Amino acid sequence: REESDLLDECSICLESCVSTFRETRVALTSSEICYGFNDIAGQAVLSISSKTRRHLSRIMGCLYEDHCLWNDASDLSEKFSISQWLEKSGLLKNAEMCREILEKAFESSFVACEIHGAAFLG
Repeated sequence: REESDLLDECSICLESCVSTFRETRVALTSSEICYGFNDIAGQAVLSISSKTRRHLSRIMGCLYEDHCLWNDASDLSEKFSISQWLEKSGLLKNAEMCREILEKAFESSFVACEIHGAAFLG
């Protein structure tokens, strides 16, 4: 239970930082970081705690909504490109992962917590 509580509190703190500070969003999308947005997306689906999944999904929402994170150009006048955003953000890969998990709901046996996490991220 302590590990789950710690994950919950860490996800709450990280969500606060991501939603408030652009620097945090930039750091999470950097290739130089050990725990980045792909890790968060995976944990948003697979974490044992629904509270953690909920907060990590909100973090991913903040990252996906900040279109400047996915634009390579240092010139801010360059137009936003949906195809570039989809590729760099990994959104298609994450949506595919959610689709595969949600399909399990139609199988004879499934784990509800996985469906729940995929629904949050999806």
